[in-house]
Amino acid sequence: MRHRIIAPLAVTAALLTACSGSDDDTPADDAGTRVTASASAAGSGSAGKSGKPANNPVAQRYVDAVAAEDVEALAAAFHEDAVLNEPGRTFRGREEIRQWAADEVIGGRLTVLDDTPKSDGTTLLLRFAHRGESGDGFRATYEFTERDGLIGQLDLEYA
Repeated sequence: MRHRIIAPLAVTAALLTACSGSDDDTPADDAGTRVTASASAAGSGSAGKSGKPANNPVAQRYVDAVAAEDVEALAAAFHEDAVLNEPGRTFRGREEIRQWAADEVIGGRLTVLDDTPKSDGTTLLLRFAHRGESGDGFRATYEFTERDGLIGQLDLEYA
């Protein structure tokens, strides 16, 4: 019984530390990777952010929206005429991107492994598991190009 109480307390403590915004070491998962957001860890739908936010606030808005399972916030992070490219498909405009997110992203788990700034945005190396998928999911690279404080283009590559 004691072990059943300790594990949830440890998770709660980690989430509280992660959301505190302190400059302490970033919480890590079992593989030692930096966890920026995970919808399943958040439980209530709130973002499970690390103490060190993404280098780019535009990319962080996307990560937070996935963690919160908020398709409207995710769509709002994109410029009205943004383009999202993934292998074999292109989505043009906020409405197409909103539908793609509702169908394929919201409810999934996104874990940021690395964040590499570039002159007009950032590139995130991450793991993503679709809604209902067990296991760690797959690795991907999301290249964010910023325009007017929003995502102007998002290029996705899957490993």
